[in-house]
Amino acid sequence: MSVLFAIACGSDPTPTPVVTIVPPPTPTARPTPTPPPTATPVPTLRPAPARESYIPEGATIAVDARPPDVFRSPVMEPLLGLLFEGAGGGAGFFSEFESDTGISVRSLDFMEMHLDFGDAFAVAMTGGEGPETELPDLGIALRGDGLNEGDFVSRLQQANPGVEFKATAYRGYRIYSGVGQLTGGFTFSFADRDTLLLGTTDGIKAMLDVASGAAPQISGEGMRVLDSLGDRDFGIILLMPDGLPDTSAEGGDAGANPLAAFGLGAVAPQVTVMALRFEGRVMRVRTLEFYEDESVAASAREYNEGTMAMVGSMFGSPGIRALIADTDIRQDGNRVSYTASVDQSGMAAILDFLSFFTELASAQPES
Repeated sequence: MSVLFAIACGSDPTPTPVVTIVPPPTPTARPTPTPPPTATPVPTLRPAPARESYIPEGATIAVDARPPDVFRSPVMEPLLGLLFEGAGGGAGFFSEFESDTGISVRSLDFMEMHLDFGDAFAVAMTGGEGPETELPDLGIALRGDGLNEGDFVSRLQQANPGVEFKATAYRGYRIYSGVGQLTGGFTFSFADRDTLLLGTTDGIKAMLDVASGAAPQISGEGMRVLDSLGDRDFGIILLMPDGLPDTSAEGGDAGANPLAAFGLGAVAPQVTVMALRFEGRVMRVRTLEFYEDESVAASAREYNEGTMAMVGSMFGSPGIRALIADTDIRQDGNRVSYTASVDQSGMAAILDFLSFFTELASAQPES
């Protein structure tokens, strides 16, 4: 979902107060040296207050959400229509999931997910094709009353008659996988009677490590900064890992964004957090990015402002133009914040915008 909201991201936390340094009196006429400016440090991973979560410490992409608040919002109706009914009028992803598992997504109380950014980026760069392609480490936790392990396994067995799901023990839990599937393929487990884990084998094991107390849950500065944005119904943390290849047009520039090939900025923030809050008929979007230093943040802000202005002029949708015009972008030291509000018509405009560029990207050039 983060892609859907990237065009209208934003947050504007309270700016850090500027401390004026008053030099002591000096008997000479020499001017007091001005201390060099110090950039706001990039967040470091320090322990945060305990919170109930199965997301492991060190996750490079983390998402949490409260489905009841998301599904109740009229802003989400255009997107939910696609997820339940599908673009062509058939069954959407949510409908198929409910049919196969017997779990109503609207009945869930909480959802969280972790994903390895480096692995996901590698899959995106290859298009997920080729015999060497492996699924990125992924773990999803779904919580809600009425989840039943036996019923879930039985429904999956009926929906996949050619696959036999068998359980293996791990730290006192059962991890189910389909016989014949490749290592790292789809697996699931129950952390407790109300919590279903879905994902890859390694992704689920990482969450069960947390559930069993063998590994710490996410508690770094990324989560602390996300919490500082206030109450949220949907939150995202993205930590840019080291060692990703540069995909910028120039190539080789320090700090170049490996996502530049997808038009997502010239310089990658080291830490990004986003919080969505549904208030009546409006979705408040707040995003905060941390860069290496103030000069890099300034370059990123200017680039993103220019990109948004270009998109607004090229794309004829009044809804997209209004969203871009109303997005507030500010810089404070090495931080860049974005604040925006999206209503139902704005969400429909975002979906049209994404559909347009998806079709554009999938169009094959003439030989």
